[in-house]
Parts: sequence; C-alpha cells; structure tokens
Amino acid sequence: MDSHPDEPADIDALKAALATARAKASDDQALIAHLKLQIEKLRRELYGPRSERTSRILDQMEDRGIVGPADGSRFREVLVTPDGWGGEIGPDEDGE
Repeated sequence: MDSHPDEPADIDALKAALATARAKASDDQALIAHLKLQIEKLRRELYGPRSERTSRILDQMEDRGIVGPADGSRFREVLVTPDGWGGEIGPDEDGE
C-alpha cells in the first residue's frame, strides 16, 4: 500500500478532535445530570414533604427491583409480574 507522508498528521488531528468531542460530551452529560438534580430539588420544594415522601418511596421501590428507573415525565415500568416479585421481597412477605 502507498502511504502518504502527511497521513500521521491527519490521524493525530482526528484523535485530537475525537478527544475534544468526548470531553464536550462528558461535560454535557455532567451538566444534564446537575440540572436534573436541581429540577428534582425544586419539585420537592414546590410540592412539599408529601412529594418528597412519595419520591423516597419510589426510590426505595426502584432499589428493591419493584419499579424501573424514572424516565422524565413517563410512568415507571413495573418490574413485578403476576407470577412473582422482581426484587428481594417475596409475594407472601409483608415487610414485618
């Protein structure tokens, strides 16, 4: 194969552009995560302790595998099937 003398410079330029794009994407993701946390905090302040308690219960249900993660304003997916539970609690256990 014929190689061009300026080919390594092109590769280095592409690698630098890729690194810059990845850094920007990482910054954008961090900003989005920060803004989501701010929105959640404002919602809890606006709707009061009842909303905070509801959010805490939903977070606990997510940790136990009963419901899926939050996805914006969409409903959470229920991971429990009629045949059994998706999490650590069995259908006959009532947490007492």
